[in-house]
Amino acid sequence: MATQMRKLTEHTAIPSALSPESTHPQSPQGKKIIMAGSQLNVLVKLDQAKTQWYHFMAIVIAGMGFFTDAYDLFCIALVTKLLGRLYYTDITKPGPGTLPPNVSSAVTGVALCGTLAGQLFFGWLGDKLGRKSVYGFTLILMVVCSIASGLSFGHTPKSVIATLCFFRFWLGFGIGGDYPLSATIMSEYASKKTRGAFIAAVFAMQGFGILFGAIVALVVSAGFRHAYPAPSYAQNPAASLAPQSDYAWRLILMFGTIPAGLTYYWRMKMPETARYTALVARNAKQAAADMSKVLHAEIEERPEVVESQTRAQSSKSWEAMAGGQLNVLSTLDQAKTQWYHFMAIVIAGMGFFTDAYDLFCISLVTKLLGRIYYTDDSKDTPGALPPNVSAAVTGVALCGTLAGQLFFGWLGDKLGRKSVYGFTLILMVVCSVASGLSFGSSAKGVVSTLCFFRFWLGFGIGGDYPLSATIMSEYANKRTRGAFIAAVFAMQGFGILFGAIVALAVSAGFRHAYPAPSYSDNHAASLVPQADYVWRIILMFGTVPAALTYYWRMKMPETARYTALIARNAKQAAADMSKVLHTQIEESADRAETVAVGGESWGLFSRQFLRRHGLHLLATTSTWFLLDIAFYSQNLFQKDIFSKVGWIPPAKTMNALEELYRIARAQALIALCGTIPGYWFTVAFIEIMGRFWIQIMGFAMMTAFMLGLAIPYHHWTTPGHHTGFIVMYGFTFFFANFGPNSTTFIVPAEIYPARLRSTCHGISAAAGKAGAIIGAFGFLYAAQDQHKPEPGYPRGIGIKNALFVLAGTNFLGTIMTLLVPESKGMSLEVISQEVADGDDEEAAYRKSTI
Repeated sequence: MATQMRKLTEHTAIPSALSPESTHPQSPQGKKIIMAGSQLNVLVKLDQAKTQWYHFMAIVIAGMGFFTDAYDLFCIALVTKLLGRLYYTDITKPGPGTLPPNVSSAVTGVALCGTLAGQLFFGWLGDKLGRKSVYGFTLILMVVCSIASGLSFGHTPKSVIATLCFFRFWLGFGIGGDYPLSATIMSEYASKKTRGAFIAAVFAMQGFGILFGAIVALVVSAGFRHAYPAPSYAQNPAASLAPQSDYAWRLILMFGTIPAGLTYYWRMKMPETARYTALVARNAKQAAADMSKVLHAEIEERPEVVESQTRAQSSKSWEAMAGGQLNVLSTLDQAKTQWYHFMAIVIAGMGFFTDAYDLFCISLVTKLLGRIYYTDDSKDTPGALPPNVSAAVTGVALCGTLAGQLFFGWLGDKLGRKSVYGFTLILMVVCSVASGLSFGSSAKGVVSTLCFFRFWLGFGIGGDYPLSATIMSEYANKRTRGAFIAAVFAMQGFGILFGAIVALAVSAGFRHAYPAPSYSDNHAASLVPQADYVWRIILMFGTVPAALTYYWRMKMPETARYTALIARNAKQAAADMSKVLHTQIEESADRAETVAVGGESWGLFSRQFLRRHGLHLLATTSTWFLLDIAFYSQNLFQKDIFSKVGWIPPAKTMNALEELYRIARAQALIALCGTIPGYWFTVAFIEIMGRFWIQIMGFAMMTAFMLGLAIPYHHWTTPGHHTGFIVMYGFTFFFANFGPNSTTFIVPAEIYPARLRSTCHGISAAAGKAGAIIGAFGFLYAAQDQHKPEPGYPRGIGIKNALFVLAGTNFLGTIMTLLVPESKGMSLEVISQEVADGDDEEAAYRKSTI
């Protein structure tokens, strides 16, 4: 081997004394050193390695994914006949039931559609994030969705099949990811002599998966046949299908996850492939270390190769940037406000417009949903959603938002802001439309479908939070950055108002077209059949303006800070911003070569992050968490509060559409007088007062007004004082938005390093949504009367005591705000300590964090 390597070195043009130009990974010489696989010892060793135990372990670990793939894709063919008998049998007919053609096609083909999407998405993601990083996720997705397929729910055939198809699409999505990842991993692990055989062996596990599916179906069907004997259909159509047969197909669908689940641990123990680590991540030293453990042989990479790659990733970037910012970033910080700033506000803001519309319009239609699906005409009051259903309908989107904020926040730092930005908008638009098309022949079926789509709607909304904030913070100049981010967030106010206006217009139109008496006058006639269209139109309507901005969102260039500091391409960042700012920006060759990510040697879970930003993360997460408990409690259940204080008449005195009209009118008035002015007061004053003082003031005033509502609560509920209650209630919204609801969104987009900015904003926002979930699920129960709760609810602490609790959370928010740093007027790189740009700014920042 030594002789071979000497010959290889002699025939390769490697300079004896490598200059910075020749060792830089983007230079021709650097590429020759780094990219020529035959020159790296670790890759030569892999290509020539003898077949040993780790090869067989890799085959089994990768192969068990294909085992599960085949089981899940083909076992559906085993149970379609049984599904037809279970859900489509008419015992008056001579033959047993079968799935209708369209249903059969959907059941058998939907997983293949998911597989196609998964192959494209995870194949691309594997090249971006690494094979191992994505590999475990695909297996988890397959296992979870396979089990979920077996647990498909619904009281009608249509709802069971619809749920089954939905889960099988996502099962196929995970399966699709396993194809490119397993094949790539095996090809990069294997030696060149046996690579084809090893990849074929992995793929051959599909055969065992198909066989295992047939064996499981044999065993399960034989067991059920023995335990529950039944005559043939010809002998007795009704008795030929034992009720327990419904369990058989579910067990078969779920059983294949067991061996795949058992391999998850070993899949996560596998190191990243040496070829990805050495050639993509450019860390030949780590690749050699990983393969030394795997091959049980000492592998040392040549010093010149390690040095050339280390230069591109070393922590010397801190010193490289300490002398001052890149020209493109300085130009951005000092740029005058111009047209592209307003375009960015509108493009990012329309996402938030849709976010607010979709999150809060559900509170407008829950009363109508209760009347449509849960009314019993024999009772004196119209129907209402049961407590658990009401909590699920209002809160499920928040659960999705929490997950989306964490996932897309992390993804935005890995793949770039723009790469992920368009996908979140598409997901929001599609799921918003799908929510309005929720199907089912029973109340439970419709609500279950609605909740499912609203979870994924929330998932997309969650992605918009960190991405929009980060993009706007990285586009803006340092003098107006806070105002611009606040303006993006202020579009929420227009979204809430637009939701109320749409509900007013739709309900008024249907009231005029289909007049109806009140519930007390005629129980049955108070709800016209056409009312079922009303809530669907309202849920779908907010997608229109957001969808129109998709084209412009995709036209935006990647932010200069991501391109320069994370993608390490300062020249491209300068070129992009030259077009945007209509001015020539030139980056010096030396700085373009040496720029790297500030603090790249440490990550989110490091001591350095804890030391520099640990208190900041505690501050941004805790204040957003405490705010959203109060803010979402007020927003989602204001209709219930208005009813309890008498501002909206009792439900039985109105018909269904009139009740919706009055709720929408009340919400529009609160949005117009309290919510929207609060947002724009923040835009106007944030660069004058600063983030810290606006947040302190907002929390303090919310506490004061909550106490002003709670202490004399009985006074506000007596006739003649309702207007005073509404005014006080409106002021809590005003100071929420001219206060922490805006600043908790702005600050996380400014104070963290570029490489962690989207992730940390996502974590902070997710903490907020955890508070929102507490508010959504908790306030509904807590606000119930202590003596006479609404039907189906346990006794609560009452609205008065609930307002005291909300005042307490706002006071805690005031205390935690003391940890929030002031970032007014400073460059993002100075705030995040990525660059020292003047002693005065740095000293001011440090002083603000004490």
